[in-house]
Amino acid sequence: AREPKEGEYKALRKVYEQALELYRNDDELANKMATDPIGPAPDGADEVSLAVWTAISSIVMNLDEFLMRR
Repeated sequence: AREPKEGEYKALRKVYEQALELYRNDDELANKMATDPIGPAPDGADEVSLAVWTAISSIVMNLDEFLMRR
């Protein structure tokens, strides 16, 4: 539970911007990223935004520093 270092923040920001451009230009890919395997997005949801944040959260959750309590 720490703030990202400047280099980490810049790297995530770059991934965010690249993913945003990718998913804005490919509705089908955005839909797949946002809904597979969890099911349909809620009515009115911005699937591009869901897809981008799914990608970002996947990166963060796969860091060695990320801990899950069971």
